[in-house]
Amino acid sequence: MDLNIWIAFIISTSVVIAIPGPTVLLVVSHAVTHGSRLAMGTVSAIALANVVQIALSYLGLAALLSSSDLLFNTVKVCGAGYLMYIGVRMFRSDASLVVPESQSSSGLRLVREGFFSTLLNPKSFIFVISFFPQFMQPDQPSLPQIIILTITFLIVGISVISIYVVIAGRIGTEFRNNGRLKILSQTAGSMLFITGLVALFARGL
Repeated sequence: MDLNIWIAFIISTSVVIAIPGPTVLLVVSHAVTHGSRLAMGTVSAIALANVVQIALSYLGLAALLSSSDLLFNTVKVCGAGYLMYIGVRMFRSDASLVVPESQSSSGLRLVREGFFSTLLNPKSFIFVISFFPQFMQPDQPSLPQIIILTITFLIVGISVISIYVVIAGRIGTEFRNNGRLKILSQTAGSMLFITGLVALFARGL
């Protein structure tokens, strides 16, 4: 792969991922309510979901989602509903129990939420199949290029989102020390619910 094309991909990916969306909002919500360390589990789960999405996209699922309104809307409703469920649960949670909760059970729940909320976003599949080819050279084998772009996408994604995690974790610690974590938890839950609601009624690509 040409070095200039690869650098352009890194820059474009950084910009796309840095723009706040459902994924960033979920990670920030987890970081402010559970701390940076547990939120990194969410980041890992999102990366894993991205790998699955990229693989399924190039196996034909993206084309199937594009051609079938029923399938696209079914996945979209499931994803939006899951985000809304997370938002409601976060809003109603007892902030005093958020951090002392068993770290193993809490960590697994955050991983599950990160994985499925990312995987159940049909627009991500279509994004992959439309974004990656812009940086692929038709005169070179496709598979090595897909592998390079996927690894690069994951590294850039983890790096950018980790910055959000660190910042949000410090904000959460400050609110926790001031006894105002409940307010932050309710705010994050409300934003997740609204994000899910917007995704539910948004039109397809």
